Amino acid sequence: MVDSYGRWYPDYSGQQPHEDQAYLRRLRALNAQQQTQSVQAPIQQSGLILVQSEQEARAYPVAPGNSITFKDESQPYCYVKTMGFNQLDRPTFERYRLVKEDIPSVQETPERGAEYALKADMEALREELDALKEKLRSQTEKRPSKLKKLTEEDDADAE
Repeated sequence: MVDSYGRWYPDYSGQQPHEDQAYLRRLRALNAQQQTQSVQAPIQQSGLILVQSEQEARAYPVAPGNSITFKDESQPYCYVKTMGFNQLDRPTFERYRLVKEDIPSVQETPERGAEYALKADMEALREELDALKEKLRSQTEKRPSKLKKLTEEDDADAE
């Protein structure tokens, strides 16, 4: 007999209905199928599958119409294995080398310097401009006397 929770217990009448045995067989088959499915396909959270070698990545099964990215733990490589939509298609396998690039800071990048100015750069430019204005004022105050002398000399030479 089977109770409401799906557990089987013996029928003490000495006879087991034929339907209960069929139900138990279906239940056992369903449990076995669920266990094999959970073992076959581990859940990948990150999107990258870590492998030890290129051979392991090549041997990894890929479902039709899917693509999987692998990260080699022993070498600086990533692999992408793609399977076509037809099961008769051969999978494509690509290998990419990982290269670390040094990224210069925002101040050192020439493109960024040409497009944007930092606040500190603007303050330095303002101070330099003020210094140039002051120097120009001081020179223009001295020039009128020199200009007057030069103008008088030019007039004298012209006569």
